[in-house]
Amino acid sequence: MRYEVLLDVIAIDDLLGGVLTILSHDISIKGAGLIVDKKLTPGDTIKIFFIMSDDAQRIPVSGKVVWVDSLGFERYRVGVVFSDHDLRPIPMVLRSIKVRTSRYYC
Repeated sequence: MRYEVLLDVIAIDDLLGGVLTILSHDISIKGAGLIVDKKLTPGDTIKIFFIMSDDAQRIPVSGKVVWVDSLGFERYRVGVVFSDHDLRPIPMVLRSIKVRTSRYYC
């Protein structure tokens, strides 16, 4: 099951050797949909750090790009399957919801 969640993400692309600052679109226990401004290629491996909105904690995970869709000029949505399955997305989603609801409804 995928959970729609908007988190800041830092990704290190092994092939480009660069650091990308991107956003998450959705997340699951096996992978994530990300919004990026550089075109990645299926098969690229990346190290991802999800940045939690409540305390800036960085949650690391490695993955491989499995698909890329163009969203327009220099914007892409990419699907990443995680190499290590230690990620627990539900607590991340709940923390994200708590930050959004306390920011907008309190």
